[in-house]
Amino acid sequence: MGPGQDLNSSEKNNGGGKLEKRILEAISSEYNKLDPRGSQTMNIVVRKVYSVLPGENEDLIKLFDFLVSRGEWRLFWLVTVWIKRKKLYQRQYMAYYEKWLHKSIKGWGQ
Repeated sequence: MGPGQDLNSSEKNNGGGKLEKRILEAISSEYNKLDPRGSQTMNIVVRKVYSVLPGENEDLIKLFDFLVSRGEWRLFWLVTVWIKRKKLYQRQYMAYYEKWLHKSIKGWGQ
């Protein structure tokens, strides 16, 4: 994901509603404004997009599930930072985290 690359046109297009598409557009827009080669870029995107994330934990987890399902490691990284920031390490969300680990990222090291 970098200049000229649009997350919305990813090969793995899992649909998503208006909120999901708006967040993907915000992430993509922020990346396209910045030099994509450093963690500083990631931290800028984390801060800028954080302000437009849903306030309700359930809505947030559903959004995160959609983002992780895209199969893009940068989206997964953003989600993990936002989970930490929102302190969403709760038992009720563990099924999501397990699903992500078993289904969404199992092929990344191959």
